[in-house]
Amino acid sequence: MKTDYQQSRVYKWENASAWSQKGDKTLETYQLKYLNKRLNGLFGLKTQVHDKYANGVCHYNTYDDAIYLAGYGFNWSVYLHEYAHALTTDSKPPHGKEFVSAFCALLHFVHPDKPSISDLAKSANSYDLDFVSLTENIWYKKLSRSKIDISKAIKPQEKVIEPKKPLNQVHKNYQKLLARQENLIKRQKQYEANLKRIANSLKKVTKSIKQYEAKYDEDKLASKYNDI
Repeated sequence: MKTDYQQSRVYKWENASAWSQKGDKTLETYQLKYLNKRLNGLFGLKTQVHDKYANGVCHYNTYDDAIYLAGYGFNWSVYLHEYAHALTTDSKPPHGKEFVSAFCALLHFVHPDKPSISDLAKSANSYDLDFVSLTENIWYKKLSRSKIDISKAIKPQEKVIEPKKPLNQVHKNYQKLLARQENLIKRQKQYEANLKRIANSLKKVTKSIKQYEAKYDEDKLASKYNDI
């Protein structure tokens, strides 16, 4: 496995360049999602971009094909750096000559500053960086035939949270009393209906008792057993 021999030089080159925005927030999450979708469509990738779980360090994870951005990475240069890794995931080492060329193509065509190819080549050479031809590569050719307009990114509508109004305690208590009254009236009607049924049953039983008393003598009514 090749060592990442020019990693530190790439970082120094990037940090010293006028197009570097590391630490600045020049892109919102919805714009990053839009950029990522457009680039994926152009290069036939399915790379995801996440604005969480970066653990403080912006990086591209080859295992889940995803870019993770920490707080300092919500800008063009850092995002394009990480997307260049997605474009060159099969090339070794990670910051090798293919990576530098892919990164330069992204900077030239996608970054709002649009640094020229000659300026990028000159600055990369000043840091002794290896790279393949900056114009005769698949990344340059595909990007040259496409235009990515960040203004077309649609900002999601913000949810308007209405402030809670202070409750009128008098109204609240009054409504509770009305509900209580309604419940009691309902129970009263049920109780009265039950009393009416009981009263009717009592009348029927009383009538039957009187019929028995009129029909049978005292001994018949009081004796538990029939005489043999």
